[in-house]
Amino acid sequence: MQHLNSIKVRSAVDSAHEDDSPLASGTTPLQSKQGMPSEKAGAPTKKWSSKNSIPIGLAVYILILAVTAFSCGFRTTPWWYQLLAACMLVLTLSLQWLLNQMDPGVILPRAYKDPIIEALDDTGAELPDRVAYEKDYKGQWMHRTSRGYEKYCSSCNIWRPPRAHHCSVCGYCMERFDHHCDVVGTCIAQKNHRFFVAFLVVGQLACATAAAGTSWRLHREGFPLHISWRRVETYLLVLFDIFYCATVLMLFFGWFQCCWIFCDVTTKDLLTSNTFSDDPPCFGRRRPMNLMRSWVAVCCGPIRYKHWVEQTSGWSMSTMMLSQSGHYKSDAYLL
Repeated sequence: MQHLNSIKVRSAVDSAHEDDSPLASGTTPLQSKQGMPSEKAGAPTKKWSSKNSIPIGLAVYILILAVTAFSCGFRTTPWWYQLLAACMLVLTLSLQWLLNQMDPGVILPRAYKDPIIEALDDTGAELPDRVAYEKDYKGQWMHRTSRGYEKYCSSCNIWRPPRAHHCSVCGYCMERFDHHCDVVGTCIAQKNHRFFVAFLVVGQLACATAAAGTSWRLHREGFPLHISWRRVETYLLVLFDIFYCATVLMLFFGWFQCCWIFCDVTTKDLLTSNTFSDDPPCFGRRRPMNLMRSWVAVCCGPIRYKHWVEQTSGWSMSTMMLSQSGHYKSDAYLL
């Protein structure tokens, strides 16, 4: 009798699990993403590695600029000028550290495959609104929402929102993905775009300070008169000045990035779509209120360390929060 009762209890639990499944309960496809999927999937393609993410080349480049500037470039300039250059150097290094160590905008992955994707892959399975899903040219499932297409990432097992993309180098999906920068050793996305722009602008101003100080010293020593060319140091100063000016011109890219943030445009948008013809500034998706929301999200959003993301991405199902309509919330994941 006791054995029969245990069999009945086990069958009742199994039937309850079947009734709680998203497809059996009649929930919408996007709501089913909150349920417990049935098949476990693999981990992300790659995790952050401290050995690969340290921008050693950039650090050496900044070190060369600093050593040549303080030892030769503006060595005899006034103390306040050298103090200003030192403050600019410290600020540049601080922004580089923040840029490399902060979370770019990771959308936390999930441990299980969405049952909706399993049903879509199984042509014989019954699925309401199957016609609402389609595949893009890469074979990824996507579903249209009020904000655009949500695409399913098979590496992270999530429906990523519009303008989010998977970075094969970092191994995560990034919100409002701009590009992966090998120079700074990290992705540029919504959470660290501000640090990237600030690093470029402050770095350019620091190089401009070094170039102006070197030119000032050359002028005080009689350059470009013939007598100044008798000193070997003059040739070094001219070489360093050209080096600083070239870096200043190269870092004008930071001001273009400022314009892209102002217009709510990413590098990925420019490379993959007709951004300004489809959604010109002040119209459509880029009307003034939406632009202000984008500025707040990019410039004032919360910041988190990368290692917190790695610790939290231990496949916690509760961190993927959905709104009442079933769509992904832009800033919903918590660390």
